[in-house]
Amino acid sequence: SEKYDAQMRSVEEVLEQIGADRIKRSEVFNKIDLLSEEEKKSLAIRQPNGLLVSAKTGEGLSTLLDYIARVVTSQDVPLEVLIPFERGDMVSLAHERGGIVSESHTERGTLISLRIPPALRERFEEFTVKK
Repeated sequence: SEKYDAQMRSVEEVLEQIGADRIKRSEVFNKIDLLSEEEKKSLAIRQPNGLLVSAKTGEGLSTLLDYIARVVTSQDVPLEVLIPFERGDMVSLAHERGGIVSESHTERGTLISLRIPPALRERFEEFTVKK
């Protein structure tokens, strides 16, 4: 529709004005509960990479959450660390912010294979198992 096209142009102009037009982004179209099935199909064709959701009905939200989880973890780096038992704070951090692949206990500490955000790599560096 003309209203849709005008809204898209307006958003693009604002993104350009604030310099965000060069940043990777995802397009999420909310309020699809207000559209007919034919309008949803048309929007999906015009915006094949767009995510169609309805916050009101929950339609499409699980797909959106899955997408967000994939994007957030796509930059994670794999590590294998051996954390001494007295550094339980680092084991907690691994569980809170990392994706644990495996965990076991040795005589020297907790051996964890995990994926972590790049920003946390330095904090785990001293515990990294050299292969």
